[in-house]
Amino acid sequence: MRRFSDGETLIIINEVVRGKHMYIVQTCSVPTSDHIIELLQMVSTARGAGAARITAIIPYFGYKHHRRGLPISSTSQSRFIWSAAFDFAKLLQVVGVDSVVSVDLQHPGQGHEACFFDTLIPVESLYSGRMMAEYFYDNIYKEIVEPNKLVVVATEPQFAKKARSFQKYFKKRTNENVGFGVYLKEETNTSTNKYAIKHNAVIRPAEILGDIKGCDVVIVDDVVNSGATLSSVCHTLKKEGAKRIFICASHGLFTGKICMFN
Repeated sequence: MRRFSDGETLIIINEVVRGKHMYIVQTCSVPTSDHIIELLQMVSTARGAGAARITAIIPYFGYKHHRRGLPISSTSQSRFIWSAAFDFAKLLQVVGVDSVVSVDLQHPGQGHEACFFDTLIPVESLYSGRMMAEYFYDNIYKEIVEPNKLVVVATEPQFAKKARSFQKYFKKRTNENVGFGVYLKEETNTSTNKYAIKHNAVIRPAEILGDIKGCDVVIVDDVVNSGATLSSVCHTLKKEGAKRIFICASHGLFTGKICMFN
């Protein structure tokens, strides 16, 4: 790949790919938009070079955690459901991708990016729960001196299934009772009352569903941007009596100012 002074790129494939199945590996980490354009150019170049089939392997699917509604009517409060991940998927289809492999795409009905593709384009999602559990057991857990009871905690309810997969693997490998918990972040007053907004009144403080007192805790998460949520989870866990805390996340973006937990 050649990058020009104005930021434009030129993709050149220095091998004969005509009639071959070509795999293109490209993540969509920062700078996300640049990586997406590079991927689209690589797919288009491979198609133009005569590749018989193109599989895009995208470990981090761009815009996967952007699912926002844009208000279009102040009268009826109707909202347009918009997702940039949908736009990304359509762009991949247009340039000629044949199949996609990614990591930890969510399930249908929860903003699942796979449903944005045409039914003729197979999308395979690799789930990291078991892989992270295997790594943690082989490289960290075995080295712990005098381990306490282990509890697996999901950072939010939608990651409960991923955390359950982690928990089940550990129960099978250790033959011990591995606990399970879910972090519920604090809820603040969403009232339009100016006093409530100014003082950010807390309706329900953050809490952990599950008993973690005196236990070692493994936090299972998905995307980590600044680490603000993880910092809050760690503070709550320590407050509830957790001993050692370990974090397993599939997409460590670490963008902007990183929050540190002491």
